[in-house]
Amino acid sequence: MSAIANFKQKTIALYQSKTESEQKLILILGVCFSLFILISVYSSVANGLSETSKKLIQQQELNTWAEQQIALIKRSGKTSSASGSNSSMAQVINTTARRNGITLARLQPQTADLVKVGLEDMNFNQLTKWLADLRNQHGIYVSNLDLSKTDETGIVRVRRLDLERN
Repeated sequence: MSAIANFKQKTIALYQSKTESEQKLILILGVCFSLFILISVYSSVANGLSETSKKLIQQQELNTWAEQQIALIKRSGKTSSASGSNSSMAQVINTTARRNGITLARLQPQTADLVKVGLEDMNFNQLTKWLADLRNQHGIYVSNLDLSKTDETGIVRVRRLDLERN
């Protein structure tokens, strides 16, 4: 006989040895315990779903905000007519990046008025501040920007950034 069958037989024998009122009490306690377990599991699952839903909504809101900021940067960059100095674009980009605490991974001048820039993962607000500074102070605007979010909140990965001078 297996251990489970043996345990089952002993449990049934113990249950049957109890009085009728004790048997009813055992059944009621068993039902209450089962309900307690079911409610506990259900509430845990419901809380987990609620938290996941909240996180999803926050990420969607952050994504929408980031897309709006990118569109704003692109729009304002193309209409900006701030005059730049006679400094080379690469020099201006390098200096302003350093001033704004931004680490350049790559700086490739394409023409006198076009530079491709590679950046390390960075804070999105820091990126927008730097790009606004380039546009407003130096007449350098974003002609192409491709970025993606990272696992860390507020940090973006700039896959492609092309800067042009008016």
